[in-house]
Amino acid sequence: MFFILFAFLLLQPSLSFSVEKVKIGKKTFFITKQKDFILYKDSLYPNRKIFLYKEGTEKDNINKQWYLTYIKAPVVWHYTKGENVIVAILDSGISLYHKDLRDNIWKNRQEDWIDDKTPGYNGLDDDHNGIIDDYYGYNAIMDNNNIQDDNGHGTYIAGIIAASCNNWGICGIAPKAKILPIKVLNKDGTGYISDALKGIAYVLKIYKIYHIPIVFNLSWGIYEYDELLFEAIRETIDKHIIFITSVGNDSLNLVQYPIYPACYKLENVIATTSINKEGFLSTFANFSSEFIDIAAPGENIFTCDLKNNFRKVSGTSFAAANVSGVTALIFSILPNITPENIKRLLWTSCIRNTALKDYIHNGCIINAYRSIFNLLAHHPGDINDDDNIDIIDALILARIALSLNPPIELLKGDVNCDTKIDIIDALLIARKSLNLPISDWCKQYLFSN
Repeated sequence: MFFILFAFLLLQPSLSFSVEKVKIGKKTFFITKQKDFILYKDSLYPNRKIFLYKEGTEKDNINKQWYLTYIKAPVVWHYTKGENVIVAILDSGISLYHKDLRDNIWKNRQEDWIDDKTPGYNGLDDDHNGIIDDYYGYNAIMDNNNIQDDNGHGTYIAGIIAASCNNWGICGIAPKAKILPIKVLNKDGTGYISDALKGIAYVLKIYKIYHIPIVFNLSWGIYEYDELLFEAIRETIDKHIIFITSVGNDSLNLVQYPIYPACYKLENVIATTSINKEGFLSTFANFSSEFIDIAAPGENIFTCDLKNNFRKVSGTSFAAANVSGVTALIFSILPNITPENIKRLLWTSCIRNTALKDYIHNGCIINAYRSIFNLLAHHPGDINDDDNIDIIDALILARIALSLNPPIELLKGDVNCDTKIDIIDALLIARKSLNLPISDWCKQYLFSN
């Protein structure tokens, strides 16, 4: 049936178009070069237009990267900075020449290189993936290697996630993760699902070659269910791939106005909304405790811009970038963790704000330190490594705390997760050793390697 319909359509003068085949997992998508519709299985399928959420900006740079300390990202850089993880940003591209980004842009080593930093640009498709000289990523709109950002949004996202800590500008949440720019949005911040599908397919080819964990950042959406996008994301569930999505900036309840891909009920999708510096839901942010998995800072976010400089931006797009950064940190430590367990880890490690419980799942606000703590600290409080938490551990920690020079791992002694070792931790260990009630013990979730 499909082949008859396919041949019929190609023979119609008024419907002449070129079709390309995109394989994602076990499914094949037939995508037209014209963006009016796409073919899927045996029927014409209308294409869906995707868009950026309108974001706000601020000119002042007061407090700059407040969000880093809010989610306690710098504390975990002793353990991981996002090494050996790719963050695929399906957006408007990236500024290739920004000083805080250029060293962390992924490099396709399957193409020809003159030296470690100089691509050859030989005009050939050396890696046989259909794209010529795709050294730094993929432009799904033009089907070429031009991933230069002409809107700014993709560069803002990249700076939040993985700006280099190079003593020049800012630090990303995962400052050693690699950014894979996939351009699916034009200079106006709009695009099409067909190009997003092509972008996902391209990234899966990269995954097949390099076999390292991949975080997708999708800071855009459509207020209309799209079967193709759902199928494409679902096809990646069995891989070490997760999709971090934003939820829109229209102050809407997603139960009445669902937005996609955020509202797909898939274990490898994490829907993220925005909070401000005070921990309250941003006034512009969409909300729903049924659909939204977690909240993250999304207001007055200081990040990279197109002019090799910096600016402040606001929107759920940038909250999603926070979560993508933390997810990269998790993957860097445990690359075989499943998307389902990442979501569970973020939930059990979050800061719960009861005032947000009607807007976000369990009122969860992301916390990088607690996430890494719960991933690594299998025996917090066991200071002397005798596989037992007793009064001896409390006495040792009290002496260490009073010396103000703790010679132990932070994750072992900071049992209340306030990012320091002090006498309070010693008292908590003492209470635990005596089987007394404790309410401030950070360890919520024993995650096994």
